[in-house]
Amino acid sequence: PATPAAPAAPAAAAAPAAAAEVKIPKLFVANLNWRVSNQDLLQLFSPFGKVTEAMVVMDRENPNRSRGFGFVSFTTMAEAEKAAASLDQKVFLGRPLKVAVSNPKPRERGERQYERGERQYERGERQY
Repeated sequence: PATPAAPAAPAAAAAPAAAAEVKIPKLFVANLNWRVSNQDLLQLFSPFGKVTEAMVVMDRENPNRSRGFGFVSFTTMAEAEKAAASLDQKVFLGRPLKVAVSNPKPRERGERQYERGERQYERGERQY
């Protein structure tokens, strides 16, 4: 009875680490034509699975113009990987797309830096 408990403990300890490595089924799509809309992305990626979100990132100064990249989210990682493999380097509206699984970087509070001229500001502390 004691021997099955010993292997179960390491497996339970490994489970949280594996859960932290789970990828989100979200794709980064680069080199988009300036005329591409959210609807265009949705239609392009829909044949590969259920798209939960398709978003073209728009320019801040000119909200009617795309910044040339966007994100597409699927319900499963398998659908996202299939779409990425099929559409990477495919020409869409005259431009070869760059499609990859999005890897969001976790932000730690207080790690952002702001630069202004010769001064650097770190959140919470000033550095000159």
